Amino acid sequence: MKLKNPMKLFAKGKPVKAAVWQEAEAKSYAAQYDEAKLWQKIGKNFQAIGVKLAYKALQLFYVTKNPKCPARIKAGIYGALGYLIVPFDAVADFLPWLGYTDDLTIIAGTLLLAHLYINEEVREKAREKVVWLFGKEALAQIEE
Repeated sequence: MKLKNPMKLFAKGKPVKAAVWQEAEAKSYAAQYDEAKLWQKIGKNFQAIGVKLAYKALQLFYVTKNPKCPARIKAGIYGALGYLIVPFDAVADFLPWLGYTDDLTIIAGTLLLAHLYINEEVREKAREKVVWLFGKEALAQIEE
């Protein structure tokens, strides 16, 4: 999904700073975020998404449940999770071997943003959901 009218990001014919573009694009993906859609995407595509990406996305999901997490961090997380939900982004999700590589990059970058709020409780909840989705043997694939 791309912005409907990227020309709005130009002032008097000159491009605006990349940070403004990224913030606007993140907001457009955050609008796509919906908890039910996230569970549906992971549930239907968990084999294609893989253990590592699912675990990272689940960590972000559980960070948003922390009342101490600032709204700005949550907004970035919702943007990343919205990007994961949308099937037609920079690299279409249905492409074999490539489909989720861009999603992994976005999720990994957002983990850096949210790292202060990823505690043992968040990791444990994400691991429990990974076991539920993939089975106990999948825990061996998780890098922490």
